[in-house]
Amino acid sequence: MILSFGLLFSVILAGMELVEIFGVPFTPLKGKYDQRKAEVFRNLSLVADLKKERLELWLKERLGDSKVLSGILRTGLAEWRAMDMEKTAGVHSEEFLKAEEKTLQYLSGKLSEKLAIIKDSYGIYEKIKVADHQSGIVIASAFQEDMGTVVYRPDLLRLALESKDSAAMDIGKDPVTGETLLYLYRSIQPAAGLKQGEDEGPLGILAANININDIVGPILFTGEGLGGSGEVVLVDQDAKIITRLKHPLPGGTMAVPLQYQIKAQPAVKAARGEEEGIIEDKDYRGEPVLAAYRHIHLSQDVAIGMVVKQDQAEVFAQMRRTILHSSVIGLAGVILAMGLTFLIAGRLSRPIMELSRAAQRVEAGDLTARADVRTSGEVGLLADSFNSMVQKIQDWQGELEGLNRQLTAKNKELGDIVYVVSHDLRSPLVNVQGFSKELEAANRKLHAILQREDFPLEIKKEIAPLLEEDMPEALQFILRSVSKMDSLLMGLLRLSRLGRQALGIKELDMNKLLAKASGDFEFRLKESGTTLTVDALPPCKGDEMQLNMVFSNLLDNALKYLDKGRKGVIRVSGKQEEGQVRYCVEDNGIGISPEHQAKVFEIFHRLNPGDSPGEGLGLTIVRKVLESHGGRIWVESAKGAGSKFYISLPE
Repeated sequence: MILSFGLLFSVILAGMELVEIFGVPFTPLKGKYDQRKAEVFRNLSLVADLKKERLELWLKERLGDSKVLSGILRTGLAEWRAMDMEKTAGVHSEEFLKAEEKTLQYLSGKLSEKLAIIKDSYGIYEKIKVADHQSGIVIASAFQEDMGTVVYRPDLLRLALESKDSAAMDIGKDPVTGETLLYLYRSIQPAAGLKQGEDEGPLGILAANININDIVGPILFTGEGLGGSGEVVLVDQDAKIITRLKHPLPGGTMAVPLQYQIKAQPAVKAARGEEEGIIEDKDYRGEPVLAAYRHIHLSQDVAIGMVVKQDQAEVFAQMRRTILHSSVIGLAGVILAMGLTFLIAGRLSRPIMELSRAAQRVEAGDLTARADVRTSGEVGLLADSFNSMVQKIQDWQGELEGLNRQLTAKNKELGDIVYVVSHDLRSPLVNVQGFSKELEAANRKLHAILQREDFPLEIKKEIAPLLEEDMPEALQFILRSVSKMDSLLMGLLRLSRLGRQALGIKELDMNKLLAKASGDFEFRLKESGTTLTVDALPPCKGDEMQLNMVFSNLLDNALKYLDKGRKGVIRVSGKQEEGQVRYCVEDNGIGISPEHQAKVFEIFHRLNPGDSPGEGLGLTIVRKVLESHGGRIWVESAKGAGSKFYISLPE
């Protein structure tokens, strides 16, 4: 009772705690877990939207910078362009070319000075230079070592030329330092209405590089809003990381930007840009996270993905601590409640346990057991009633044992009487049978004497009917009656011996036993044209000789009472069920009327006394054998519809 109460209390407490934490499934009632997750998702979405908006604004500012810088550099670049075109046009003297070259160098120097001033003023550009739009050769740069080199991204140069009034941006690695850079290329167009000879193309290309980690990193800084595990990850269109990761990879190594590709779903979805949203999944470390993912366009053909995430372990850490504290408090409460219950229930449970122990002893057969309960109230009354009931049962048992001894003695006495009567009555029967045969022999001698020629005719006529008719008929009646009486007495002897024989119980293969029993009836089966079918039979335990006698009697009865109007069919089957083995001997004989079905197992009862041989002891013997084995027999039949004799034995 104490354990049940404690368990019930614990289950109710745990159920309430689970409902409070996880809510009720398939209902609008949400628990703290779902509320906390929704709250974090809202926070992540808000942070992701703000980061995206700030990054897009920063990129827009860079596009604006490129437009302004193009305007600043346009005049100087136009002069350089005009001088370069004049130098390359026609054939000039060596002195002219030298003068022109000095002028070009002067103009390039002026442009480089402007670029240096711009770099220092803005403070975000690692490199800023101007290149020829056709060859890609740098003609001006804030760094002298870049002069005469070719721009690193000719693909962006081409895109910048195609876009004309817009800039081309992409993210890549610096070939020298290996740093992740934002490349910004913009074509510098001539002022409206100005022509450069017949060439109306761009004056050149503005190429600027920005270190992503130095500039974009602070924009993506999470602070304490996303806890210690919060992180913002940028990936390119192939889901390769752009910025350095906050945590090492599962192997302990640090991922290299633009080389390590993230397989986690949040980054893949952000890189594809098919949709923006939130997700509950694992990150690049394999840790469960809550994440919001966004897609940011650098240009028409170039975009990046952004993931704002936080570890679930950190998100639900406080909730886990709350659950742990609640569990500890609940467990302490259960232990305290069980302790109090134990103290309160002690006075009730002890007498009940004493009563239970006494009942177990009585169940085990000890009728001297009594419940030693010294308490008032209902339990005391129950104990007194129990003790009184056991005392009466003990008294009844003594009386029953006496009656049983008397019944056993009577049964033995009756069995002895049957045995003695059956055995002793056979002696006078033998005498009667012997003297009857002597009378028969004497009758034959008298008949021979009567046939002599010298025997007086008158006496012969008077004695002849007695010797030839009356005496032989009387002797035949005597002999038949003696034979019948002898057969009945032999049956009684067999029946009495069954009760005296010790049973040799063993495991029996019933298929072999039936094969042996049915073999004794092979001639009668062929003679009557009867078909005997024996199914596969389950084994049982019993005395082999006596069970052979059971099935032999049943087969004998089936053959005795066949219906002469149809071909005989006998079938023996069996099955196991509920700890018993059931066998059935079924025939299509004359059947048994309902009023005779209970009597066929009585001693000396025969269904058709004049039409069938026997003493009416076969089914009585079968019943007695089965009762000694702890089994039983019954019949299901109808007149003219055959019979089914069922045998049930312990498995």
